[in-house]
Amino acid sequence: HSDQLIKTGRHRSIIKWMEAYPAIKLEKDTWLSYWYAVALKPVDPLMAAERLDKNFDQFMANQDVIGMYSAWQAAVEAIFFSMDDYSGLKKWMQRFDEMRKQYPACPSFELKAKFYATAVQALTNFNAQHPMLKSLVRISEHMFRIIPIKMLRLMICTQLGHYYALSGQMSKLMIVAPCFKQGLNDDSLPAIPRMMIAFLLGIQGEYHGRGTEALGFLHKGIEITEQSGIHLLKDILQAHIACSHICNGDLAEAKDSLQTMLDSADPGKCMLTALGHATSAWIYALQGELTFAFEQNQRALILTRQCSTEVGYVCALALKAQFLAEMHQFPKAEQVFSLLSDTVASTENNLYRIQYYLTGAWLAYLSGDQSRALLSIRQFLSLVRHEQIVFFYGWRPEVLSPLLFIAFENSIEVTYAMRMLNLNNLFPAPPLYLEKWPWPIRIYSFGQESVRIDGKLIKHTGKSPTKILELLAAIIAFGGRNVSCHQLGQVLWPDSDGDIVQQSLETAVHRLRKLIGKQAIIVNAGKVSFNDKICWLDLWAFEETIDLLDLALTEKSDCERVIKLTDRMLGFYHGSFLSQSDYGWVKPKQEQLQKILFHHIDRAANYHEKYQETDRVCFLLEKKLEVESLLEAN
Repeated sequence: HSDQLIKTGRHRSIIKWMEAYPAIKLEKDTWLSYWYAVALKPVDPLMAAERLDKNFDQFMANQDVIGMYSAWQAAVEAIFFSMDDYSGLKKWMQRFDEMRKQYPACPSFELKAKFYATAVQALTNFNAQHPMLKSLVRISEHMFRIIPIKMLRLMICTQLGHYYALSGQMSKLMIVAPCFKQGLNDDSLPAIPRMMIAFLLGIQGEYHGRGTEALGFLHKGIEITEQSGIHLLKDILQAHIACSHICNGDLAEAKDSLQTMLDSADPGKCMLTALGHATSAWIYALQGELTFAFEQNQRALILTRQCSTEVGYVCALALKAQFLAEMHQFPKAEQVFSLLSDTVASTENNLYRIQYYLTGAWLAYLSGDQSRALLSIRQFLSLVRHEQIVFFYGWRPEVLSPLLFIAFENSIEVTYAMRMLNLNNLFPAPPLYLEKWPWPIRIYSFGQESVRIDGKLIKHTGKSPTKILELLAAIIAFGGRNVSCHQLGQVLWPDSDGDIVQQSLETAVHRLRKLIGKQAIIVNAGKVSFNDKICWLDLWAFEETIDLLDLALTEKSDCERVIKLTDRMLGFYHGSFLSQSDYGWVKPKQEQLQKILFHHIDRAANYHEKYQETDRVCFLLEKKLEVESLLEAN
């Protein structure tokens, strides 16, 4: 009856009975010793694995095939639940190959299903490149479809789910998720499978960017842990609670949750210690503390290698390459990236490929290799869109935002790039040069003044009072940000007294808000501004581009970047600033912007002339003549 007692969570009763049994008789009875080891798994998985190792040898000596298969399955599961050193799985995978050759016909279909599903779980953590893994997954998937036994079906489902989660196959994880949700709330099921389900549903929520949903599942797992007294997965659940808080953009809660995990985790458990260092490195990096992040990640890298946790090793390797590039140690970064490439090349693991493509894009971006960056960004976004992944280990807005903005600018997976950028409040506002961004309000001042709301042109009719349009032009002319109310009053109502000017301005602002949107205009501390969270002004984009071009020319950046910025500058200058406005206070800004434009065309032409790029010089001089002709016509 040991099997039924263990299934109902009464493993402690079996341990108590077995320990009351004479030790000599227990050791001599291989099956009795086996059940004692199985009962030990939730309490002391390492001791269980040690006893099962002896059991396996005894079963082998007795040519007990059922015993061999049973001991193998239980031992591998015990090593996995130990959250310690997975290198011990190497011996068991060798035994796996030997058993399949010598005893290919497992005498029990149920045991065979457990055997293959457990092998999938072991290889997912230990060696995702194993040549048998794909075949084992297909066998387990077939068994999941045909097996009617509830507990066995759930076991195969969780092992497959674990494989899907750690290989980044979210499309497949979604298929088995309904089975998980039924099992999670079934109190008749053993605690360990339910905890595993909570863990996997939490990971699924994180991948999809649903941090709050993930927290609900992970806390449910903690609850099951406390109720059952089985703490095997408590620390890894707690670590993922920290990850879910990061997903929500709450770094303070993430740090608190990680500290809770670190306070309770056994420092002697290699894999859990590595996870603690890896998560610490991630949080330090998110806070901009690169030195501490690098140090913690280096510890994680050493430990994941030591305890043969391949997925952790790949993630730590990716972060190391990124950190080195950020510290301008590009040769070392490329060396680490080469190691990452070697690991990823022989596997189809999506999670590894995500780390590889993202790291490659980041290194290319930082080193100024635009074509390589675009290729890696395209590969990265294609993969995450296919699997509907928006969040993953090592996710950092400071890395993703510039790459996703490049994707947006180059029309690469635009919809999905925007979805990723809108995950939480840790992402910065889009850069002003990104005209393609779906700004709710676009205000154009070069050439004919116009305003577009949600892409639709707002037409000024005869019903639009002149003062409203004058106010709009004045706010634009004075920069669009922190324009003094006193200054606006002086240029719009020069002949009126103070109180009348203030009242007139308040009325005009109110009417302008009705025309272009209530949230579009901010008045604060005697200053008027366009709301830059929802408004885009071509003047801002032009001025930001000028600053970037100044920097590129001063630092003698590569030709490709200078051309890109110069073309962007010319693209924003559609004509004279506020060309339809004949107000005297507009003219100084018009002349200033014309001088800035011509000065930077000349600087760019001189730059290209120095490198004997004659065609580009001619192009720029022709553009200057075109602009001069346009300005004269206006």
